[in-house]
Amino acid sequence: MVTPANRLRPVQRRTTIRDVAAEAGVHAATVSRALRNHPSIPEETRLKVQAAAERLGYRPDPMLASLMAYRQATQPTHYNATLAWVTNHPDREGWKNQLVARDYFRGAERRATALGYRIEPFWLREPGLGAARATTILATRGIQGLLFAPQPDFQGRAELDWSRFSAVALGFSLVEPALHIIANHQFRSMLQAIREVRALGYRRLGLVLADFNDERTNHNWTGAYLGAQLTWPEAERVPCLRLPALEADAFHAWLGAHQPDAILTPNFDVVLGWLEGRGLKVPADVGLCAVPGYDGGRFYSGVQENSELIGEAAVEFLVGMLHRNERGVPAVPHRLLIESTWLPGRTLRAATPAVASVGA
Repeated sequence: MVTPANRLRPVQRRTTIRDVAAEAGVHAATVSRALRNHPSIPEETRLKVQAAAERLGYRPDPMLASLMAYRQATQPTHYNATLAWVTNHPDREGWKNQLVARDYFRGAERRATALGYRIEPFWLREPGLGAARATTILATRGIQGLLFAPQPDFQGRAELDWSRFSAVALGFSLVEPALHIIANHQFRSMLQAIREVRALGYRRLGLVLADFNDERTNHNWTGAYLGAQLTWPEAERVPCLRLPALEADAFHAWLGAHQPDAILTPNFDVVLGWLEGRGLKVPADVGLCAVPGYDGGRFYSGVQENSELIGEAAVEFLVGMLHRNERGVPAVPHRLLIESTWLPGRTLRAATPAVASVGA
């Protein structure tokens, strides 16, 4: 209800960036950069602006921020900066031997281009390249954002002056420093594969993998597999075959002792060869599920990790860090996990209506 009293009450005006600029004695553009901790603003100026904003009770206008984001999205993309694709293999092109790394890079490059960035490979094992020189070279090139490609082993380490950079790692193989990680949700991927395979009527599911695969995935696959078995009848439980190295005799001994009706494995082609060498047909005699699959479901039944989407998400996360001027090793690392997609393929039999109604 409008009364004479509240009709005369003045409406409190929102504090704007211009108000903060006048209070701090700087230009409005300086305020905008200082509030985002932009590195181009001297620390003394940044602190003065932020103190002025606090005194005046300045808060960003979410509607204005949304409008600015819309305008930026509808404008032609211009080059902003270069991001480094940091590799740590024994040779410069070694990372290209990893299918998942190639997919990460393809997605990262696509998203970086859309956002106005360029990606340049940077090899940490260049002869004579130590942490100090690597930091200097990156800084000289004006590179502040680093995308760490999967490491050649599961205990990857890297040394730089981290205070100079915003950085994220793809996958779990970089253990030091503990950066933000963008990766597939491998625990849920294994549960998804198990659910789909059991829905087809398989009941004795076996998992076969090398120690290397288990370590690289931070034990997510084995953890999900062993945890799922706790809910199954004792007769349906099959011990995991985890090998120091892929070895046919150990596989055949395990297969004969436990008689799985379906096998989940990241080493699909190796296991397929062993089964065929034993005279077993896939999927007529035993089902085979790729965790993960890399052929888009043309042959392999299994889960696709959506690695290109992971590369895209890594770039988006990193660009956000750059905009917020977040540098250094995070006090609390974040984990952004991307779900997998199920691909029916041709290495698992189709479910009968009766089996499909039973479910997992």
